[in-house]
Amino acid sequence: LGAAHTVTSADCVSVKKGDHILFARELDTAKNGGLPATAIKYAGPSMTNGSGNGVYIAILGVVRDQVVWTTSKNGYATSLDPKGQVTWCNAGVADKYGPEENFGTPGAANPACPGAAVCGDSKTESPETCDDGNKTPGDGCDEKCQVEVECGDGDKEGSEECDDGNKTSGDGCDDKCKLEAPPPCTAGVDAGTLLITELMAKSQSGTDNGEWIEIHNAGTEEIQLTGCLKLRNKTTDAPVTGGVGKVMIPAGGFSIIGRSDDPKKNHGAPVTFVQSKFYLTNSGLSGDNKLSLFYGGAVMDELQYSAAQVKEGVSTQLSSDKLTATDNDDPKNWCPSTKTYGTAGKNGTPGAANDSCSSS
Repeated sequence: LGAAHTVTSADCVSVKKGDHILFARELDTAKNGGLPATAIKYAGPSMTNGSGNGVYIAILGVVRDQVVWTTSKNGYATSLDPKGQVTWCNAGVADKYGPEENFGTPGAANPACPGAAVCGDSKTESPETCDDGNKTPGDGCDEKCQVEVECGDGDKEGSEECDDGNKTSGDGCDDKCKLEAPPPCTAGVDAGTLLITELMAKSQSGTDNGEWIEIHNAGTEEIQLTGCLKLRNKTTDAPVTGGVGKVMIPAGGFSIIGRSDDPKKNHGAPVTFVQSKFYLTNSGLSGDNKLSLFYGGAVMDELQYSAAQVKEGVSTQLSSDKLTATDNDDPKNWCPSTKTYGTAGKNGTPGAANDSCSSS
């Protein structure tokens, strides 16, 4: 990669035979996908993903090793087969590292490439997802060393699209753990009935899967939400997925739409619905740019906010005594949340009543 990637260090970097040393462009784990803290930083441009690219290692100007690649798979490291049977391959799904969907073994020994794994040898090697020392199905690990999935056990695994703890069709998740068509949207829901009452625009620096938006039912009747919601950020539409069967928001109730429903990624926010099309804008929305909430194709609420309202790890909330579509247009009715939620000490009240801004 040239002199721009020369690694310099005030300390001696010693490598013993059999060691693995990791070089990274970024040492901040919030930005590098959760690489081990033992990584050594190098400066310069990023490696490109196209054909004919390569990297070499040189000591005192003498090239010791070099590799050229033709393509790369997003989120997957390319690793050398330690057994020398297949040479190079993409990391397997069993080699997930860090909080994001990244796969590899940075700083550690590589697993065997597909084709080198031996099912039944009690060693789980990619592409195996289990290896219990035999090839007997029915014991949780099948004859191909893949984790067996049991529909109806309440754990969504493998090819299951859902698992609600039973094998009863008609409740949104059928007897084969496949999602059923969503129930119809509630009729007669007028604009302003569903409104945005709180948002976490920046839960952390870097890739932010902890973003969420709280919606409130300001009406007098419960509303069925599954399959009926959509968000628009500026001009980007985002279908809202999630919810199994009928998910009702009661009159006066709240529900959360987030970037991720994985509590390990969203800091423990109680996310029911997911949109993964866009990130909330940290610089705010003004002019013709708005955050819009749709129900059944109709606009329910539109919101603008400023950069001053965006604070890392702190949600901005609509005052509990101003829960109307008109009042949420006035920035004076919004304030930072002071209560904590979830697993990482973030401030907000996702899915619960907001505080009064006049007393916060």
